Amino acid sequence: MTVGTRLRRAGPRAVLMPLLAISGCGESGGNVATSDPTPSSGGPSTRHLAIASVDPPTGNTVVVRTVPTVTEEGAGDCHGTVRSDVVEGPERVLVTLELTTPAEVPYEECILEPRSITITLNEMPEELRISDSLGGHFAYVDGQYEGCPAGPMICNTDPASCDNATLHDAIANADVPAHFDMPFKHCEPPFAVVDVDYGSGACAPTGEPGPNPCAGQRIHRMYWQIVSEAWELIGYDDNAGCAGILALEPDFPTRLCADLPAIAEPG
Repeated sequence: MTVGTRLRRAGPRAVLMPLLAISGCGESGGNVATSDPTPSSGGPSTRHLAIASVDPPTGNTVVVRTVPTVTEEGAGDCHGTVRSDVVEGPERVLVTLELTTPAEVPYEECILEPRSITITLNEMPEELRISDSLGGHFAYVDGQYEGCPAGPMICNTDPASCDNATLHDAIANADVPAHFDMPFKHCEPPFAVVDVDYGSGACAPTGEPGPNPCAGQRIHRMYWQIVSEAWELIGYDDNAGCAGILALEPDFPTRLCADLPAIAEPG
């Protein structure tokens, strides 16, 4: 797996692997989940996109930003169009975003970017909750939208640390299998590198004691940094050493990665 280009909260940038920001949330719910990137030669398919953030409103207009996904004019099958459907209710606005693309998840080799969708509402948006079709919800608080993007796991509001569950929860929200394992971790605030075993829950249980039969068959290395008291994913790099991650984050401490071996390809 190659390194992905970092996505910072300051604005969208291209990525080569799925990246996300796991932020402290003002309301209960899950966190954003993106898909692993592989182009496919199959026909177009349609799937819903989660909203990752909502910009402060301008009049009755708001801009919602999606999780990183294929771009509008990507090469080969790595492209897609986004259609929005808005339903205004008495207390909330339901925004459904549908992506139509010939690419299939995982989107390996595709360039992924957040998509910005402008929505004009009949009511002042700060008076309404904005939700997406996947369960994400955002409320207007002190001049900005706060909330939790959609996702299957936990919205952890504890300050990020190496000594609590926040890193584990951030990884859980990074579209990994529910029963993942962390066979290796180096963590020195504000940085961490973790080997994540995607396969540890992938096979059906055998009923016998011991690890899952698929454990150790699919491992990827993730690099994280604490930003504004929340774990933010820098990128993925399964290669040995620090060269890949230093290209994304020059301040990443080499003592955490200099001796790391490459992760073998599955099979």
